[in-house]
Amino acid sequence: MAQSHNQLGNFDQAQKLLTKTIELEPGYWKNYLALGDLLMANGKYKSAAKQYARVTLLKQNNDQAFNRLGAALFLNDQIELASNAWQQSIDIRPSNSIYSNLGTSLFLRHKFNLAREKYRLALAIKSSDPVLWANLGDAQKFDDRRNLANISYKKAIELTQEQLTVNPNDNVVLGMLVRYQSELGHCKDAINTSQTLQQEEIKDPYLYYDLSIAAINCKQYISARHLIEKAISLGYSKKLILFDIQFKPIHNDLNIK
Repeated sequence: MAQSHNQLGNFDQAQKLLTKTIELEPGYWKNYLALGDLLMANGKYKSAAKQYARVTLLKQNNDQAFNRLGAALFLNDQIELASNAWQQSIDIRPSNSIYSNLGTSLFLRHKFNLAREKYRLALAIKSSDPVLWANLGDAQKFDDRRNLANISYKKAIELTQEQLTVNPNDNVVLGMLVRYQSELGHCKDAINTSQTLQQEEIKDPYLYYDLSIAAINCKQYISARHLIEKAISLGYSKKLILFDIQFKPIHNDLNIK
């Protein structure tokens, strides 16, 4: 019943039903997981984290419970706690996605050497992911390993272009390509594609996140500010921008607290 109400947009009723389920069977971990998923899907990350934490107490070997806990904490801007949860998930069962999540949380904490290690472990499982190669490049770049970073960005571009041969109009992948090109100083191509994408009014915060970083790399700081403000207006976390060293050149120009 709760799932049906949620699909119909009746969040409050769905939450009441799942809470009642927990009251009737407080020792069953899946009830807390279901409530956590409901809260997570509706943007209530702090409350979702509390439910996932209860799952980890009842089901201490459940890697996905720790993974979900990490995601909820991360989206609630509790990055260090998210790192701990993801590490616990990996200790139970390693996966490329969780290594990647952990790498990102370490990157935002400016632990670039550790972030590099996690991204490499993710790539050892899934080497065909351009995002992982670009993330590795970011960690190498800010760990003063620019030559290695350039190799990683080139690999990210190669894999992204392969994806575009399947669908050359994939705006998300085009946004990724813009960002990766800017890392290698290919600003003319990056800016031209970025301007084309902006004309389409795409409702994806992560696209504008990528375009903003590209603008920073190409020293288009006013454009970068407008783009990241667009990402924030579409739901990207303000606090994560403040943690993210990639936005340091425009931090003082952003109205973020």
